[in-house]
Amino acid sequence: MKKIRALDRHTINKIAAGEVVDRPRSVVKELVENALDAGADKIIVSVSSSPADFMEVSDNGAGILYDEIPLAFRRHATSKISSIHDLEHLSSLGFRGEALPSIASVSRCSLITRSGDEDHGGRIEIVGGKQTLLQAAGRQQGTTVRVENLFFNVPARRKFLKTPSYEFRLIREFMETTALLTASRRVELVLRREGETLFHVGREESLVQRIEALFGENVSKALVSVERQSGFLSVKGFVTDSDAVNRHSGHMYLFVNDRPVKDKGFVFAVRNAMQELLLPGYYPFAFLFASVPPEEMDVNVHPQKSEVRFLEERRFYGNLHKAVSEAFARKESLPGGGPAERRGEYADEQMSSYGESSPGGQKIREPGPSLFDTAPTSCLVSGSEEGEIRVGDFEYAGILFERYLLFTAPSSLLLVDFHALNERLVYDRLMREAGESGRARIIPEAVSLGRVYTSLIKDYQQEFRSLGFHLRPFGEDTVVVEEVPAVLAGLKDLEQLIRDLCHTLEEGGDALLFRERLARKACKASLRTGDKLTREDIAAFAGALEQGGFTMTCPHGRPVARIMGRSEFDKLFKR
Repeated sequence: MKKIRALDRHTINKIAAGEVVDRPRSVVKELVENALDAGADKIIVSVSSSPADFMEVSDNGAGILYDEIPLAFRRHATSKISSIHDLEHLSSLGFRGEALPSIASVSRCSLITRSGDEDHGGRIEIVGGKQTLLQAAGRQQGTTVRVENLFFNVPARRKFLKTPSYEFRLIREFMETTALLTASRRVELVLRREGETLFHVGREESLVQRIEALFGENVSKALVSVERQSGFLSVKGFVTDSDAVNRHSGHMYLFVNDRPVKDKGFVFAVRNAMQELLLPGYYPFAFLFASVPPEEMDVNVHPQKSEVRFLEERRFYGNLHKAVSEAFARKESLPGGGPAERRGEYADEQMSSYGESSPGGQKIREPGPSLFDTAPTSCLVSGSEEGEIRVGDFEYAGILFERYLLFTAPSSLLLVDFHALNERLVYDRLMREAGESGRARIIPEAVSLGRVYTSLIKDYQQEFRSLGFHLRPFGEDTVVVEEVPAVLAGLKDLEQLIRDLCHTLEEGGDALLFRERLARKACKASLRTGDKLTREDIAAFAGALEQGGFTMTCPHGRPVARIMGRSEFDKLFKR
């Protein structure tokens, strides 16, 4: 049997370094965060063609006092906290005092710095954790850290690095995230590779300008402003509508108290809030900044500080969900017809009655009614024997491919997927009937769900009531179903639906499966491609569009209507 023995300090440092520094990106991240904590408003990152061979981060922050330079490389030496109680009120990105000693223990590291309180600076060199030089040096206020030959003394770790191009891509992605994080701080960021500037964000560039520079004009034009305050929790930022989406969630950014956080709950909350706007498998671009009291979260749960834990997790995610839901409830514009362009110079008073502008160029109007059962008479304007059918300045012209209603204006076309629009209107009616006013009494039915789900129903009876269910717990593992939504009165497999709802609530959802089932019912009850439309049908659709006030997608996320301006046709014909 092997004896227990204490590891030597050199081995301990290498093991600890592996928790903080696992690749070149980790080095750049730690050094840039140190620069931000030092108050820098200009940070320059330089790397070689192979980042593991050479990385340098230079800033104009507060710098380090000469006598404290060696102390900066001592493990758990930090200026950011002084006791365990400070962890509950953190406002800095770093706090453990592990970054510099971890980096220096697995590389050839040098640091040049000067504090604004001293006339001269200092230079220190450390190789594999051993100090080899400390001397006075000249420099403007700030700090420069150079890291060479990363993992030279841990070859097993170095061989697991990916290709230089992959490692550089991770560094660039981190710099992009930092550019979003520091927009409000007005921090200038520069990334150079082999002396060539590949990334540069100026101090004066706003968040929206940075988003456009990083992801393109298509994304910036699709931004919807998000802002919500609930007690001590606040959320603000932007989420894109269905005009700019991804097949992955990699461009959904959450910053909590100015700290970038990777969080599956955040992705689920935003995606769930937009379930009716997105096709299955698609994700929006999201740039959300949440603020919570520091004592309400724990940032010390991950060595690289990329994860946090919330004291009231459900409340935090619920706030995110409501913030995004409310933002899209306020947004009532036709896809492809940006109000900033006045929709091709054809918007009438009703269709252009927008309120405040968001920085992304989108505008917001107050939501209208959620359902229009009949066509307003305003959509039937005399001018011919049958009367013109109009939506704002658009005039009905015909049906394309047995699927799309075509409306024309002097410089734009409006195309309406009448099946998607009909589906949306039917779905909204079904959802309305699922509430308190749309319940149907049934012969009470006892459903055995087991103790876990029965207990869950006791805790979430209000949520079930909001969907139109009256469920009465009976014993420890059974509930009695007394009322259901009117639209589900004839449903045969009621037990499975309730289990689905319980499962969704258990995972933090809000009865998504119930809504999807209603969506399927809406689909079956709606007009389809090739169905013959009467003039009254077309007028009713036009009236619903004219009045607005509903989500401009079908329940599955397909757009209801789209405006195509003259410029889009000019591009097709290269004019």
